[in-house]
Amino acid sequence: MGKRRISGSSRVKRATIVLYLGLLLLVACYALMVTTFINRWETRGQFGDSFGALNTIFSGITLVTVVVTLYYQNKANKEGNISKKYELILSRIQELQQIIRVDVILKKVEDDIFNGDIELERLTDLRSDEELDIAEANDGNVGAFDRYIKINHYWFTVLDTTPFSCPLVL
Repeated sequence: MGKRRISGSSRVKRATIVLYLGLLLLVACYALMVTTFINRWETRGQFGDSFGALNTIFSGITLVTVVVTLYYQNKANKEGNISKKYELILSRIQELQQIIRVDVILKKVEDDIFNGDIELERLTDLRSDEELDIAEANDGNVGAFDRYIKINHYWFTVLDTTPFSCPLVL
């Protein structure tokens, strides 16, 4: 069997466990020393005052732990910000591709209508009679979604081709 590689995260966890077990052992040895080797209560009191040094060690370790935690949290926040910026750039690129595709389709439709290659009635095939009545009631105004349906219908049925490999998504 080959050796198993330990990831950086596992190494940190193991090192932390070993450090805390070592500190626990140090406290146990300290307590054992106080109770076993010092018999007089007066001497134990003076020796107990030296426990303040051990308290300082614990405070230092706590401070180091807080600093390390802040470092890793800051690192994770930076990675998250980079990821958000990357997603924003991708979103803007997709929006630009969509705008370009719609412009190409609109230009082609306008050219075909102007040249007489297609009649306007053909673009309204997907609309039901009720939708046509609503459009007529609104003085013939057609919304953006209706225009999108017409253009896609024209592009995929009349021309039977697509300008880009990805479908138009609004």
